[in-house]
Amino acid sequence: MDLPNKNEGSQLVLFVVTKRTLTAALKQKIKKHLRVQCSPRHVPDQIVAVSSIPYTLSGKKLEIPVKKILLGAAPSEVASPGALRDPKSLAVFVSLRKELELT
Repeated sequence: MDLPNKNEGSQLVLFVVTKRTLTAALKQKIKKHLRVQCSPRHVPDQIVAVSSIPYTLSGKKLEIPVKKILLGAAPSEVASPGALRDPKSLAVFVSLRKELELT
């Protein structure tokens, strides 16, 4: 997900769900794989482990609502809890706002 940063630029953040600890070595392995299998443009600036990715009941990822939450919107403003597989999955992204140091 492309997100603004404090330096008036942007950063590419990859959110992953993993049972493994997201070590520096694992992050480097992921970045290397993306660089080789896709392109250098696909290599994220940050890789962040999350407990779940929010999906609608019909199986669509909530990319735009998650971006809006990371930029300061309230979850209730961007998504209806009744339309989500796991309404609690949005809370993770609320807590990540400060950690990612967005504008």
